[in-house]
Amino acid sequence: SAKPGWHLMPDANLFDAVEFLLAYQNPDGGWATYENTRGHAWYELMNPSEVFGDIMIDYSYVECSASAMSALAKFTQQHPTHRALEIKRAIARGANLISAMQRADGSWYGCWGCCFTYGCWFGIEGLLAAGRSVSCKEISGCVKFLLSVQGHDGGWSEDFASCYNREYTPSPQGS
Repeated sequence: SAKPGWHLMPDANLFDAVEFLLAYQNPDGGWATYENTRGHAWYELMNPSEVFGDIMIDYSYVECSASAMSALAKFTQQHPTHRALEIKRAIARGANLISAMQRADGSWYGCWGCCFTYGCWFGIEGLLAAGRSVSCKEISGCVKFLLSVQGHDGGWSEDFASCYNREYTPSPQGS
């Protein structure tokens, strides 16, 4: 039920949203930002940007994949019979991709924030949405990674340099 003064989204809109999410799942099991991944890797050679790499193709991202999986999992709580098998398969495929995207150190590279702590958040959220246990090997590996990069002040102050170095870089200022 809705809070006083709030209106719930009509079920028809939720069904449309599920249709969209299922239609935009990539063949690799993940979700990109706004369209399915299409094209060829050589398209990146024509990238006109001097700042951003890998922008010519909309790839699957841990953040988008985990968000789509979380939305589908929440939807099934309200509508457990609507396209149940398709949703279950989509979430499982997404979880497989998130597992495959995990780096050897237990982290995930987040593309839309700074960077590894952010990616870890979404990696864990996606796996939990898929029903994985908090003690599964992927989440346990991520916890080990997070503990290994925790600062002396107790925080995780990741520097923006992580984004272009593609390695965790602590902020010199600390948390």
